[in-house]
Amino acid sequence: MWQRGIAIAVAITMLTGCSVLLGSDATNDGGTKEIVIGKDAKGMLQEGPGQFAGDQYDKEKVEQALKQLPKDLSTEEAYAKLIPLLAEDYGPVEKKIDAFDPKIQVNTSKPGGVEAPQATAVSAQSLKVEILLDASGSMRKKLNGKTKMEWAKESIEKFVASLPKETQVGLRVYGHKGGNQESQKEASCKSNELIYGMEVLQQDAFKQALAPVQPTGFTPLAAAIESAQADFVGGESKNVVYIVSDGEETCDGDPVAMAKALHESNIEAVVNIIGFNVDDAGQAELREVAASGGGEYIEANSEADLKKYFADEYIRLKKEWLEWRKKSEKSVDQQDTNNELGLHELIQEEAIGLVEAEYTHLKKAAQFLREAGIMKDDTGVYGKIADRKKKLKNYFIDRDNQIEEAISKEEKEKIKQIRETEQQKQDDLDKEIDGN
Repeated sequence: MWQRGIAIAVAITMLTGCSVLLGSDATNDGGTKEIVIGKDAKGMLQEGPGQFAGDQYDKEKVEQALKQLPKDLSTEEAYAKLIPLLAEDYGPVEKKIDAFDPKIQVNTSKPGGVEAPQATAVSAQSLKVEILLDASGSMRKKLNGKTKMEWAKESIEKFVASLPKETQVGLRVYGHKGGNQESQKEASCKSNELIYGMEVLQQDAFKQALAPVQPTGFTPLAAAIESAQADFVGGESKNVVYIVSDGEETCDGDPVAMAKALHESNIEAVVNIIGFNVDDAGQAELREVAASGGGEYIEANSEADLKKYFADEYIRLKKEWLEWRKKSEKSVDQQDTNNELGLHELIQEEAIGLVEAEYTHLKKAAQFLREAGIMKDDTGVYGKIADRKKKLKNYFIDRDNQIEEAISKEEKEKIKQIRETEQQKQDDLDKEIDGN
């Protein structure tokens, strides 16, 4: 009598705990193992895979296995026998959900190729700008009380200061040695030197490098363009050359060919030319150089023209920043949509699809047990199967909602970051325009 009381107490304890150890399954060595029957979704997810889970499901084989069960099974016993046979394998889909990344990577290149704001670094182009400054003797000519060289220096300093802070800047001068006499031509034509960079701009250092440059000799423009290619080596970047000159090549080089070669090389540099008070012959050549270098020729006949050119550059950049913001927001919206679709496929189709398949198979098995007279009370088993489906679906829906919230938060943060970045750049450019 006391033995029967202990057995009942043990059974009650097992049925009212967090799980019930009632089922069994064949092990690889031919023995049996106890199956832990979960009472909540977390526990249920650990039960599988059953013998006939997923692609292993075969109605006839399932029925053959069910016929081997003892008769007069109680609700708990019947349910515990069905689980090791038909529980789905939720492990793989759980791992996918755990690994689902709601992050949005904005790869839209900023004007000048500066990488877009994002939580983690991604491959993006950087901007490299090189100024090729003509220091030939003709740059001594005065315009409104200052030499062309003085006007050029002031405008160049303002221009490089307006570039994004991440920009790498180089300054190469040519024709700054020797003199403008025939006897000094060879030395002058060999004078072609990178005097600053290529490195992130340090304004004081840049000014110090530029200050001593004086107009001296001939114009080795082709050699300067050819040498510039080596200045852009290293890393993926958007490369731009600005040539500030007041005349044509005078050292027997071919600047048109050199500009074309530079533009069509692996660095794909764009060559722009600012012609400073250039005569007709010089203009014709410099326009051709710019065209072959994939850039444009701008005529600056005075200091005001030079300022206007750089002011126009600021306005162009403002437009490009606005376009960058629009493209970036579109990119964020697209990635947000892709994340939503990916999550829907993972949760609604894959995870809940498994729940639905398992529910169908369990119901069919319960129906077979009822018709075969193996179960005592079929209504209790149907109720447990339905409760199982509800708990598992709710679990995956909760996970879906959590990730949805993370996706929405990520989108809002990225849009905010993009707009703040664009607004800051616009403000900076406005200051540069006002200062000129």
